[in-house]
Amino acid sequence: MSSRQKAVVLAAIAVAIIMLAFPPFTLHTGGGRALNMGFSFIFSPPHYANDIFGSVDVALLSVELAVCAAVTVALVSLFKE
Repeated sequence: MSSRQKAVVLAAIAVAIIMLAFPPFTLHTGGGRALNMGFSFIFSPPHYANDIFGSVDVALLSVELAVCAAVTVALVSLFKE
């Protein structure tokens, strides 16, 4: 693995860790509605009222991680020697 490929992999790992540390949150209300609550630290979820907290939007987080992985694979294959 070349030094460029190693740099790409390390950058992708760093980005993935940041994505996991600050995931997207949603608030599911009655009637099937979901309100976007933005991104927040995993151990400090955003709150709507005093006791109503958002939950991690696993679907959106999965898409983010999949895109990160796809870009990483593309860049590693681009930097082949």
